[in-house]
Amino acid sequence: MERRNRFVHYKWKPEARFNSDTVPERELIELEGVEDILLFLEEVENDHVWCGRKEELLTAFRELSSEDKKTAGEKGVREILYRELTA
Repeated sequence: MERRNRFVHYKWKPEARFNSDTVPERELIELEGVEDILLFLEEVENDHVWCGRKEELLTAFRELSSEDKKTAGEKGVREILYRELTA
């Protein structure tokens, strides 16, 4: 029974590195590299999602009338954009 009570009533003790006094300093250190990570992710998105044509694709999509978008559906919009951009 004693063994069970030690397990059930265990009190978690936070590590010293998670002391509330050091949290802001630690967060600043971790945030220093975020801008580089964001730039890298934007490059990956541009290369692999948009194939370097983000503005061109978004402009063509915006130029479609809302009626065209409704009647074509998702697959149809992709086909329309493909035709527009490969013409």
